[in-house]
Amino acid sequence: MLLCDALSGYDETKKTLTEKAKFSEIRNPKGRVKRLVRPEVEILSMYSKLVLSGLKQFFLTPGSRSDLNAN
Repeated sequence: MLLCDALSGYDETKKTLTEKAKFSEIRNPKGRVKRLVRPEVEILSMYSKLVLSGLKQFFLTPGSRSDLNAN
């Protein structure tokens, strides 16, 4: 996946989570409330990993820049 695509997906997912709650609440017939994590939370985590991986490939993180040799 290209870094641009990952960044775009991250931004869209983050926007969705900003507009909506991170949890959904469901009531069972007895009236108990069950909180469920929205699927977008896991998708955001996936995009975060993809973006970080892409940034490392282009030496755009402090850790990856330290691996560069200026010789």
